[in-house]
Amino acid sequence: MRTKPIIAVFGSTNPPPQVQACAQQLGSALSGAGCILLTGGTGSNGPSVKDRAIAGSRHWVGVRSAGPADARPQKNGGLAIWTDLRGKRNYLEASMCDAAIVLPGDDGTDSELTSALALNRPVALVGGWRAKFDLDAADRPAVLAGIAERAAALFAKSPPVAEIDRFVTKGALCRALGSQLPSYKYFELSEAADAVEWIKSVVPGPPYAGTFLPIAGLENARKRYETWVQQAPETANAPDPAPVDPPHWWQRLSLRRRLPNPSASMPAAERWAIGIWIVMLSALGLINLSWAWALAERLSGSKTGVRTHWLGQAFTPQKASILLLVVVLSAVLGSCATLALTFAHRAGYGMLERGWGWWYITRPFTASIIGVLAFALLQAGFFGSSNATSSGLLAAVAIGGLAGLFTDQLLQKMRTALGLTAFLKSAKDPGETKKINAAGSGS
Repeated sequence: MRTKPIIAVFGSTNPPPQVQACAQQLGSALSGAGCILLTGGTGSNGPSVKDRAIAGSRHWVGVRSAGPADARPQKNGGLAIWTDLRGKRNYLEASMCDAAIVLPGDDGTDSELTSALALNRPVALVGGWRAKFDLDAADRPAVLAGIAERAAALFAKSPPVAEIDRFVTKGALCRALGSQLPSYKYFELSEAADAVEWIKSVVPGPPYAGTFLPIAGLENARKRYETWVQQAPETANAPDPAPVDPPHWWQRLSLRRRLPNPSASMPAAERWAIGIWIVMLSALGLINLSWAWALAERLSGSKTGVRTHWLGQAFTPQKASILLLVVVLSAVLGSCATLALTFAHRAGYGMLERGWGWWYITRPFTASIIGVLAFALLQAGFFGSSNATSSGLLAAVAIGGLAGLFTDQLLQKMRTALGLTAFLKSAKDPGETKKINAAGSGS
């Protein structure tokens, strides 16, 4: 049986300095009180509430929303859990904790608060929450219905999770919130220590209420978590860690550069930049492909060459160079189609992650390079017999478009055509390596 309470600290990923300081103070106070901290992170150097709380704590559990299912102890006294539940990770966090302390945050923080209340976990609302959600207002049913609706809308953007879905619909959340609310209390940011004392006084147990929900695919992570929390050493009598001043703005900027969180939500400015990038690149690709296509057709019927202008320069192109340009532009357009579909889907479901920003930028260039190489292999006859059609305009458009739409698949096709599959297999199979080496040595 678990002997120490698990207290969650929820909040923003980019809070102001005073909230960062409060989060670190909460982590330190909970550690000194013999509690296990629960957050949604696994680091301790970033500016987010979860990172600042971990920085002040000795024993913590961090539940990530993305990554292969796993749970591993960390060197700084924590346990990192990867779930791949996306937004529904917030409900699992609320289920795992025995009580929650909620600092100011965004929609994700609101869903964590809603889940904790719906699961009857005591909640300390720290830092101006009454102005946002006044649970003591005369129209409390309307307030609860509003936060339930917003939380359900956020949960609906995540992939299905059978063990959680029936609890996070608007109706289910409204029923849970409407039956009986748990203990809750409002505090100012300067009252972090008082919030911890109040939480200690209202947490029932042992036995404690928090539980890791049995979710398919997380069985091993759940077992490791249950073993870890039972073995976590006592901390109630240990001295508090030395207070650490919140980082200055230039230090926070440096921390963000050195320690990015790939699974964090993509900032609004970055989302807009990538959306504009896709639209502008698509428009430029269409305009230039139309020009190159027309020029290629003129060259195919001319014996003396064609004088033309591109990017302000006059020149007489060769047919081969124009066909390569058609390949490149077709690959860019095909890649833009893939980017646009992926971006629209993930933006619509709120699943855009910061770590994928460079993928949207580099994908068209990667597709262009693979398209040119594939066209060269086609000319050389690696994909079958070379004939007049293989060097024509339609072949260039087809190869380029396929390179953009199916970059990874075309790369695999090229590996097969070049006979590299055996070497790829040998990298994973030591026995296959021995066979290839033996064949090469003639033995």
